[in-house]
Amino acid sequence: MDDMGTLSGDNARARKYQEGWTQHQSENSKDWNKFWIVLRGFMVFVFESDSTRRSAMVGTLTLNQDAECRSLPGDTKKKGYKMELITISAEGKRQMNKFKFASQNERDLWKSFVVGISQGIIPSDVHLLPGQLKNVHEAMAEVRNTPPPLPNIPRPTTLLPRPKLSQSSMNSESSFSSNQAPPSVRSIGSNESSDSGSFQTPKNVRSMSLSTETEEVTNLRQLMRRQSDLAFKALDTGAGSPHEFRLFIELIARSLQPRLFEGE
Repeated sequence: MDDMGTLSGDNARARKYQEGWTQHQSENSKDWNKFWIVLRGFMVFVFESDSTRRSAMVGTLTLNQDAECRSLPGDTKKKGYKMELITISAEGKRQMNKFKFASQNERDLWKSFVVGISQGIIPSDVHLLPGQLKNVHEAMAEVRNTPPPLPNIPRPTTLLPRPKLSQSSMNSESSFSSNQAPPSVRSIGSNESSDSGSFQTPKNVRSMSLSTETEEVTNLRQLMRRQSDLAFKALDTGAGSPHEFRLFIELIARSLQPRLFEGE
């Protein structure tokens, strides 16, 4: 058993599922010693007395997925009912401990707790009362319960391929990339020269008539709808996944939305 000088932290706060007297035999000994054992969470605490003072603690056993437990042959009321428990110490050392109980039911109950908590199953060779079986299932659910996994982070992916447009469509529509605004929009608030040779500044844009600004916004919204329609068509034809479709729409919105308000 692992030596343990104190009972604190999460182990001390863990729920107590089972406790009682038992006879214990270590791997390198032929003697049986009477100990008081307590099951809290996934730890078995071994004490010299039932007072469970830290000074009376002999050691601990950890019931992780590597733990093994089996009943030993030769069970009689006179000789007791034994089980063998194999655990792995904190240093990675394999440990074997034997426990002997006064009744078969007591041995089966301890074995069910040990196997249930470490392996998540109820042994097939045990005989428990309905209330005992319920307690074991509750312990399994509480101790083995883990937080839900974090959602998978979408792996990097490319945008949907742009559908090929016919020559007539290219002539009738002004196509532009998601990172480049159409010519009519680029002139709003930009530093590029106009036909008259003067610069369009944000101040000049704010002085534009409402009718002109409304016309620019209307044209921009129409272009956004065209790009969205193309994305929907690509999704329907299986050209891209729903995740890629969502990224494509978001990119359009991010690249175009600021231009709707540059003149405000």
